[in-house]
Amino acid sequence: MTLKAQFHLLVVDDDPLIIESLKLLLPDHWRITALQNPKHLESRMIFHAAFVDMHLTKNLDFAEGPDLIQKISAENPQTEIVAMSGDLSMALMEQCLKAGARKFVAKPLSMDEILSCLEKIEALWMLRTLESRGGQGQIRWIGSSTTSLRIKETLATLRCENGHLLIEGETGTGKEIAFRILNQQEVNRPF
Repeated sequence: MTLKAQFHLLVVDDDPLIIESLKLLLPDHWRITALQNPKHLESRMIFHAAFVDMHLTKNLDFAEGPDLIQKISAENPQTEIVAMSGDLSMALMEQCLKAGARKFVAKPLSMDEILSCLEKIEALWMLRTLESRGGQGQIRWIGSSTTSLRIKETLATLRCENGHLLIEGETGTGKEIAFRILNQQEVNRPF
């Protein structure tokens, strides 16, 4: 039996039903800290991921979420932030992404989309861990440039995707390393 790493998720939403639904949905290796009021967020707390609602008060004319995303991102840039809202306006989505969110999910939340999102966040954290400590028999990703970080994020988003993958590039650019890292994320799938 393989033990999974423990992950910590912050959920900020004024709707207790959303918070309870996420608590029921989360896999066992995820721990949750739920806040209905962002004023209770302590700056010293570290999270692997954060799901932030865009409208945290009854005032639907103003979205408080982007400011909170910016605060979380500034205090802990490693946190993978997901914006949540029933307001699907392009302006709000762009505002969230500019503030530091990696993804925007629509409410009502889809169980499959949330689980897929969490799996991709786990994959990205696994890649970061491999980079920092390496592992016996594990492929290590070396590099911290902007391009290197983008490639790692792309590899993480491919976790649990169905279908065939084709990675193209010049000889010696690391195509096989990328494939081996993808395979390490899901060892039950063929190389």
